[in-house]
Amino acid sequence: MEEHLQSKRPNYFVAVQITNTKIHENIKEIQDYILSQDSTFDECMIPIPTLHITLMVININNLKTYERAKKALANIHKEHNEIMCKNPLVLEFSGIGHFNNKVVFGKIKENECLTRFCQLAISVEKHFAEVGIPTTDQREFNPHLTIAKMKFPKKNKKRPNKFSELLYEKCINSYLGVETIRSIQLLRMDGPKDSSGYYTGYELMFMPSSPPTFARVHEIAEKKRKIREEIADTVKACTSSSKENY
Repeated sequence: MEEHLQSKRPNYFVAVQITNTKIHENIKEIQDYILSQDSTFDECMIPIPTLHITLMVININNLKTYERAKKALANIHKEHNEIMCKNPLVLEFSGIGHFNNKVVFGKIKENECLTRFCQLAISVEKHFAEVGIPTTDQREFNPHLTIAKMKFPKKNKKRPNKFSELLYEKCINSYLGVETIRSIQLLRMDGPKDSSGYYTGYELMFMPSSPPTFARVHEIAEKKRKIREEIADTVKACTSSSKENY
């Protein structure tokens, strides 16, 4: 039976990870530029290892609901795996936008791949609804890559409550890069991060269908490990470069 979770605070989300290290580097450069204008916003910057695009936010309050969520993710993967392998979904990021000056984000180029991505989001919501897990966010889906998010309490008058566009005006037309969607993930919003600094949760890779073997399982695990290591190395390099520039 469907649970009425819309009023509950979301604690899990369905997402695709941004693993392209070039995108990481470009986002870090934009963040550093903003901070060079006003270092007050330091804690508002999104940690580079956590870059992702959210498809849906939900509330999971017990193990049974979590198992249903995993089932929904498996059904989504089953529906989309073949087409993702034959015709990879490649998102192109270019330009900077904002939501009411509270969130600064990288724009996704409008093309056939963005249309497919929006269709994926519809599929995600449908499959989760089928197992009794509705979205907790009723707003229209608007995919974006968050760069910075206002986190200061509204009552704190000493802190700014908006990002002035002047902070990033020189970066507005920046080209960020492309990302090939390799997996779909069910992730915890809170809690410990993994060794690369990314969210923990459940992940299904888009791979050509074949009987599961130990070698294939090892191959998938090795690909995940290499992606995590590349992200960690990029973050370390960006951090070191930033320190040298200040």
